[in-house]
Amino acid sequence: MITFQEREPFESSGSFGPTKQTLVPVYMIMDDAEYFVANISMKGGNYGEKYAREKMEGYKAQLSETEGRYFKFNGMYDSPEDMISEMISRGHTFVKNHSKDELFLISPAGHYGAGFIDFSGNRNEVSAAFHYRIYCREYYAKICELTRPIVEKKRG
Repeated sequence: MITFQEREPFESSGSFGPTKQTLVPVYMIMDDAEYFVANISMKGGNYGEKYAREKMEGYKAQLSETEGRYFKFNGMYDSPEDMISEMISRGHTFVKNHSKDELFLISPAGHYGAGFIDFSGNRNEVSAAFHYRIYCREYYAKICELTRPIVEKKRG
């Protein structure tokens, strides 16, 4: 079972532009471990707090649907598998991401809970940015394997 928990708000250190923001960290609790999901901006950045909370509800819904494996921050496809499959079928490549190390940013266990992997980038042939946050190491391995033909094509 997956649950979600909001933590104590904190003031950003100015990394979100010239003004500080009040942020509320949200964690997913799964299998007795905590995983950082994202922060809700109480000022809502460019869109307002209501928008930030609606986005968070979407992240939570997708995490529930995927049994905590991943969620999508942005992109055309809800599933990274669907995006990769479509890229392969169309012969598309990743922009400047020549290796899996540039596609995947691994956040180890620690400050952000039990850790996560961000899979993000853009497609070379069409302007289509994507960003998924992956929590399951087995799913990460599967996505790495699926991206291999695209990464190898780019290098070749």
